[in-house]
Amino acid sequence: MLEAVLLPLANSNVAKGAFFLTTLLTSLDNVVDNLMTKESANYDDVCTKLLNLYSHKSPAETNTAFTTTNVSRSDKGKRKEDKVCTYCKSQGCRGIGHVVADCRTWKRDTTGGNASAETVIENGPNLNDY
Repeated sequence: MLEAVLLPLANSNVAKGAFFLTTLLTSLDNVVDNLMTKESANYDDVCTKLLNLYSHKSPAETNTAFTTTNVSRSDKGKRKEDKVCTYCKSQGCRGIGHVVADCRTWKRDTTGGNASAETVIENGPNLNDY
């Protein structure tokens, strides 16, 4: 008996369209209102309209989870093996794993062994010995 009542409702495109519209998110209320102003918003019309609204945007434009950025690699982004300190190389060491800006040996030698890195940055290196 229940099947005889619900079967025509399930086969009706207008009923399916109305049911589908009631299940949409509240963020689409404006779209739902626009579709409901039609006299008979059937299921096919609702699906077509919703697909047309969102088909022109790619996922990267609509969802920040898919957004990518291009990051250029600087000295900080290089692998440790790729960094070579020219100061250490000139002193006969390997100088692998850091650059002159981060070189503790260069900082020690240029400040006489008693200055901190902040002093070297503020006053500049002592290049008179070179």
